[in-house]
Amino acid sequence: MTDPQSLKDDLAFLRDLTQDGGKGLARDGFILAVIGLLFSIISAIYWLIFWGPLAGARGLADWLWVAGVAVMIGAFTVAKRRMPAPTGAAARGMSTAWAGVGNGLVGGGLGLLAAGWKLHDGGFVIATFPILLFSLYGAAWGVAYAVKRVNGFAFIAAGCFAAAIAEGLLYRSPQQWLVLSIGLFLLVGLPGVVMLKKARV
Repeated sequence: MTDPQSLKDDLAFLRDLTQDGGKGLARDGFILAVIGLLFSIISAIYWLIFWGPLAGARGLADWLWVAGVAVMIGAFTVAKRRMPAPTGAAARGMSTAWAGVGNGLVGGGLGLLAAGWKLHDGGFVIATFPILLFSLYGAAWGVAYAVKRVNGFAFIAAGCFAAAIAEGLLYRSPQQWLVLSIGLFLLVGLPGVVMLKKARV
């Protein structure tokens, strides 16, 4: 016979897994919003620089990304100190997926840098990194859909994979920056804002 208490515990776990309502995702929503919106703007500026309209500002190119990373690290620090950690099994699962994206991007980015150094081809790193980025975000949104069964997450995951393919088709062209800018805004920043607002309702 099934232990009634064990059955209640299982049901409580399932409710926690599926019905946390996204309220434990304020920190992750904030981080996604910062990454998506900030680097969407930076990528748009890069597109204008390498496409031509802002070609005279090419000297700023190296510093823009460094400044963006500095702002991102500051935002992460603020979020960790002032925003609650994820609560509930679903929120923790999704947060783990986002952390996996960050770790994957660091590891993959370092691997690409090593390959670029070996090939003496820094352009390879810049052109390949967006493919890695959108592929990892697509995988993370797929996990989010598996956990929450929100159809919007599935569409975002599909959009990320489509963006990765578009980056491959536009490889080494200035239009890669445009796809990166639009993709970061629509597939990372905007969903992050929605998650943050939902967590604070």
